[in-house]
Amino acid sequence: VSDEPVPAWLRIIKKDKDSGNTVKLEGAKYKIWDTQNNEWVKLMKTPSGEMIDEFETNEEGYFYTPQQLYPGTYVIYETQAPEGYYLEDSLRVPEDEKDLGNTQVSGKKVVVNKVATGIKDNTVYPEGGVKTGELVIEVEMVDTPLKVKLEINKKGERLTGTTITQVEYPTSETEKQKEEKYTANYTMEGLEGVGYRIYAVADTYTPDGIKRYDKDQMVADITTNNEGTAIARDLYPGEYRIEEYKTPKGYLKDENIPNVVLENKNQY
Repeated sequence: VSDEPVPAWLRIIKKDKDSGNTVKLEGAKYKIWDTQNNEWVKLMKTPSGEMIDEFETNEEGYFYTPQQLYPGTYVIYETQAPEGYYLEDSLRVPEDEKDLGNTQVSGKKVVVNKVATGIKDNTVYPEGGVKTGELVIEVEMVDTPLKVKLEINKKGERLTGTTITQVEYPTSETEKQKEEKYTANYTMEGLEGVGYRIYAVADTYTPDGIKRYDKDQMVADITTNNEGTAIARDLYPGEYRIEEYKTPKGYLKDENIPNVVLENKNQY
C-alpha cells in the first residue's frame, strides 16, 4: 500500500440533524472551496463536458463529485437546503470573502490524502465515474427540519359602558313624553383565557421518513393571553384541526374553526 497521497472522490450525503437519517430528497446544493488555490472547485460534468462549481444531491440524498479531487484541504459550503429543511448557519457561504476557507466562521473541512475510505462493492457509482477500489471520502452534511408556529388571535365583544339619550314619544295628538334611552356600548378586543387543543389531521412525516405525529394526535394545548393571542410553536408542517375547549364566562365556544395547513418554507 502506497503512503503517497492519492486523489479521491467526495460523496456528500444529506442527513437530518434530529434523526440522523439520510434525507432522500434532491435539491440540496453545495460549493467546494480549495484552500490551497483560494478558489471554488470547478469540475467537468460528464458526459456533457460542462464545467460546474455547484453540486446538487439526487433523489437519494447524495452526490459524488463528477471528478476526483487532488490531495489537499477543502471546505464544503451549503448554498441551498432541500425542501423542508433549514440551511444551517454553520454551513453557509460566509458573507465576507476573506472568511472563505475559515471553518471557524462556517463550512465543513475535508482533507483529501492517503487516509480515505474504500468504497463498498455494492455502491451505486456515477456513470463513467467511480470504480471499485478507488478512494471515496464520505461527508455528512446535516440540516434541521423546518418547524412552524401556529398563532391564534381571539377577539370578543366587551361591554365598556352605556350611552343615555333623551327620546320623545307622542302620548296624544298634542302631547309628548320624554324618556331616557340606554344603549349598551361594546368594543372588540383580545379575549383572554380561551383554550385550544391542536390535533394532527393525518400521520405526519418529515422528509427523512420519520413519523412525527399520529393521526388525531394532540400536538399542543394553548390558552390566549391578555391580548387574545395563543401560540403553538415547533410544529412540523402538515394539516391540523383546532378545537376550542375553554371559553370565558359569557361567551360561546366557536364550533366551526376550519382546519389549517402549515407549509414548510425553505430558509436560505
